[in-house]
Amino acid sequence: VLTGEMLAKLMCMVIFLVFPTTMQRANVAGNDFCSQLVQLIYATDRPDNLFPSIHCLESWLCFRGALRVKKVGRLYAPLSFVFALLVFASVVLVKQHVAIDIIGGVAVVGLLSGTLFGYIEGTQLVDVDNMRLNLTSFVYATDPKTGETVELEKLYDTENRIWVSSGEIPENLKNAFVAIEDERFYSHKGVDIKRFTGAVFQYVTHKGNSRYGGSTITQQLIKNLTKDDDYSSKRKIREIYRAINLEKQLSKDEILEYYLNTIYLSQKCNGVASAAQTYFGKNVSDLSLAECASIAGITQFPTKYDPLQNPENNKERQLVILKKMKELGYITTGEYEEAKAEKLVFADKEKDDKENSQSYFTDAAIDQIIADLMDKYDYTKEYASKILYNGGLKIYLSIDTDIQNKLDTVYNADDTF
Repeated sequence: VLTGEMLAKLMCMVIFLVFPTTMQRANVAGNDFCSQLVQLIYATDRPDNLFPSIHCLESWLCFRGALRVKKVGRLYAPLSFVFALLVFASVVLVKQHVAIDIIGGVAVVGLLSGTLFGYIEGTQLVDVDNMRLNLTSFVYATDPKTGETVELEKLYDTENRIWVSSGEIPENLKNAFVAIEDERFYSHKGVDIKRFTGAVFQYVTHKGNSRYGGSTITQQLIKNLTKDDDYSSKRKIREIYRAINLEKQLSKDEILEYYLNTIYLSQKCNGVASAAQTYFGKNVSDLSLAECASIAGITQFPTKYDPLQNPENNKERQLVILKKMKELGYITTGEYEEAKAEKLVFADKEKDDKENSQSYFTDAAIDQIIADLMDKYDYTKEYASKILYNGGLKIYLSIDTDIQNKLDTVYNADDTF
């Protein structure tokens, strides 16, 4: 039977393991809340016929003080009132030793609640409308043979991101990520309670060393947008709070669109569009089911499951995802077998890098564009460069690619000079 004393002890152990510094900070008006709490919970010589009322008073005062310190605001008065009622009821209506159990348990709950509110207070919520992401800029030229505008090069710094709308992303790709990353994505409100509980259990039993994944897609998006990724309980509480609020702002489809455009997928690929071009040399809308599962498999450990560096690992992960999609009803058995048997053909990255290497013309154009941005908008050279490589610009050059390629070939020949 789970008694009040057992519950209080259990909660106290969790607090000591998960919030090791909280107890040390809870000193109010000369009263050591930690000492009072431990004394109440772990006392072994508690008499049944004498209730130490002074401990009740001190615990209540410490609890009220803890609420003030954590600045709970409007919740301070009702929480303090409820605690006072419990103290009175425990003294008048129940045995004294049970009263101590109740006070100890409520004090632990109060301390934990104060800690949570303290972590949440001041947390800046995510405003996706004003969030600026690094986007790849494109350089275009006119094909002299067809007269059509063609992509010449991509310009990016550390993040190669090509934004695509939800309508351009295949349903198979969305379902692949949901199946393997967050299978209850469409039913939870930002936090998957079942998964979160498992993560907390693993964290406590492994003394904080567990890497059990309890984050939902919404929580992962929060981390991608805020870059707040330190491994701590405080950060996780902030992340949960932000995720719950983000679910109130955006629809599930909008959250998934942001997520699939911000997730890192190795090879400097940020988002599924750049990954589709890097790994398969095609637009994201043209990906097959097998290719969708391959890209979704990268996210857990990008380097380990990189299709170009570790194709065997990626294939293994791809099969896991396809099986999960079948189990969840996203694909039929026939689609599963067909995708499973499909041989993946990856793009030749070395060839692409060579073809996309900047020409002398493009080098000169970049210098001119930076100078123009500095002159017209009074940007510094550093900020102008940032805009060029991270601003998602579309640049059209007056270059004849045939003539330029011939000039580059002659200039780069060993026997030219």
